Amino acid sequence: MRTFIDTNYAMQVVNTDVVHNDIEIPNGVTLHITAFDVSAVNLANIFVQLVWDFGGESEEVFFECSGNGNFHNLDLQKSGDGVKKLSIVFEHHNESVGSVGLSANVAGYYS
Repeated sequence: MRTFIDTNYAMQVVNTDVVHNDIEIPNGVTLHITAFDVSAVNLANIFVQLVWDFGGESEEVFFECSGNGNFHNLDLQKSGDGVKKLSIVFEHHNESVGSVGLSANVAGYYS
């Protein structure tokens, strides 16, 4: 039986800030990511990433987007080990812009 996820994240991010939201995958369960959608201002040094094991030794960036991006028909699979997480990372390093709104959506299912 599949358990579907459709997770939305939205926030205001200020200059020189890196903010992340984690999706915890239970130990022994596989997350199948089928879509990743981003809505962000299209300016230099402001972007959204989908990252496995953010800040860890095996960090892996799957997608990085500045501006709007829609990645569909995916079958990206990651298995939970009780430690590593899937993270949506919002980064803002543009000195000429104050606070910006960024949002992202991850869709998929557990098996």
